[in-house]
Amino acid sequence: MNSPPLFKQLKEQEKQLRKDLIMDAAERVFAKTPFDRVQMREIAAEVGLSAGAIYTYFPDQETLFLETALRGARRVQALLDEQLAADAPDLKTAVHLYIDFALAHFEYLRICQHCMLYGKFTDDHSLEMVTTTSQALFERFDRFLEGRVKDGEVRLHTHLLFAALNGILFSFGRSPVTAKNMAPDHIKTLADRLVALMGA
Repeated sequence: MNSPPLFKQLKEQEKQLRKDLIMDAAERVFAKTPFDRVQMREIAAEVGLSAGAIYTYFPDQETLFLETALRGARRVQALLDEQLAADAPDLKTAVHLYIDFALAHFEYLRICQHCMLYGKFTDDHSLEMVTTTSQALFERFDRFLEGRVKDGEVRLHTHLLFAALNGILFSFGRSPVTAKNMAPDHIKTLADRLVALMGA
């Protein structure tokens, strides 16, 4: 006998809640442990589950890394959507939103970097998730750039903007050279120069 739709929905919501709690725990562990030393049992201890229980929700550590990174990307998308819905969407404001989020949740950047550099993406589902989420983020930046790029190569400018922003964040977000309280202002100043140089 099939379960009632409401019961199935509640089970799915409970499953997603548990996955979110595990990803929250993974972020905390990533913040204090190098990636190559992170173990599932350490994440399990952080969330108060057995390591075996985590494998119920994530088949392996790489999938956990990937889904945690993509969750962060979706949160950025939601912030950009709010700005796009404004009366006069502004690229500079969008870039600052991205910077503020990245600095407040720096582990997302580190996880994304790890996935891009070392992720194996051995199954089609993982590759599709990365591709779909990346394209969705690029499409939002495309919309900010439309009509502002002189040569019309919007997606090319989006790739340049995205790559350069992440480079600036990695260079100065946690740099001992830049005082912690000065880093956000310095990063935003560099990003503003980047936007101006791009003619956008």
